[in-house]
Amino acid sequence: MAETLEPSLVGEIDTSAPFESVREAATRFGGFGFWKPSSLNISEASQNEVGMVLKASELEKELIEKEGETLKVLKSLESTKAIVEELKSKIQNKEDKENCDMNVFKELNQAKMNLCKTTKDLAAIRVSVGLLNKRLEEERAALEKTRERLNSENAAEMSMEIQRLSYEAKEFSRTGENVRYAVNTAVAEIEQTRNKIEAAEMRLIAARKMKEAARAAEAVAIAEIKAVTRRGRRRRRGGNGEETLQEEILETIDETAREIRSSRRTLEEGLAKMEAEEGNWWWTEQRRRSSCSAKFKNPPYMMDVKGLNMMMNGDGTSSSVAVLKPTMSIGQILSRKLLLADESAVMMNGRVSLGQILGKTNFGDREKEKRFNGKRKRFGFANLSVMLNKESKKKNKKKKIALNLSC
Repeated sequence: MAETLEPSLVGEIDTSAPFESVREAATRFGGFGFWKPSSLNISEASQNEVGMVLKASELEKELIEKEGETLKVLKSLESTKAIVEELKSKIQNKEDKENCDMNVFKELNQAKMNLCKTTKDLAAIRVSVGLLNKRLEEERAALEKTRERLNSENAAEMSMEIQRLSYEAKEFSRTGENVRYAVNTAVAEIEQTRNKIEAAEMRLIAARKMKEAARAAEAVAIAEIKAVTRRGRRRRRGGNGEETLQEEILETIDETAREIRSSRRTLEEGLAKMEAEEGNWWWTEQRRRSSCSAKFKNPPYMMDVKGLNMMMNGDGTSSSVAVLKPTMSIGQILSRKLLLADESAVMMNGRVSLGQILGKTNFGDREKEKRFNGKRKRFGFANLSVMLNKESKKKNKKKKIALNLSC
């Protein structure tokens, strides 16, 4: 476009950076100088001003011309931009047409493939429909045969069948009542078994507490024995006048220690006996469980492969009929007849409690224990006062032992 323009109208565009200061502009357009006030240079300054005004006017003209040239160049640029955009749009349209053709070709190929697939599916569906029609015809023929066979049966056979079904219904009702009764009894037996287990646990806890109390009382007695022996030794050092009394006190203490050991041994034997009884009870329960499970594994009536009851008809043939089985859990089965077995075991073995076992040793000495309640509170053990009562035969010796223990 620039070549078509006339050479007189072509100008140059100033693309340089703008002036940052007046000094830079002055140096660009001819330099600068310093003003000196003198009357001699007035005419020269006026001439310079005139020349500067002329130059400024010329520069303004050149600037106007260059601005016009700039506008023309901008117009030519806009026209070239429009031409470029038009060319781009044409190229894009061509590409879109080519892509559209490719897409249509792809869609046609996909439609062909879908058509082939649907034809294959239709052929398979036709084959399956033919097979279903054949099966339907066979089922219809079998249904007609069964109808004919049912219509040809005798009325006597139908009545026998009705009687058999009514009898089975009565049997089912009876078994249901028996099952309900068995469930109720099993629940009651389980509750009684739980109560017995709780009672046994409480007895075991009480026995353990008694054992701990016996140990504590034994420790207290040993401490008292040590204190008495120390006092006896001190008194021996003081004089020999009371040697016989001290020997009697030592003998009494020794016998007391022996009685404590024997009572402890009795308590341990009672605990061991109680644990043995608990073990025997659990062993018998396990044995009873195994026997009950063996009983319920083999029911008295015959069962076929599908779990139905085999019952004999009047003509000697067997028929499979569903039987109502008792819905009992494993806990109910295992806890059957536990109460009766426990009562029989109590009657035959003569089971006694831990209090009865421990009460046999001091049954004859209960009257003597009442006399020494103060000493019992002091030592914290029941048999210790009885043992001291056995050893203290004379009143003077009792008073001296009480004084020694109270010190």
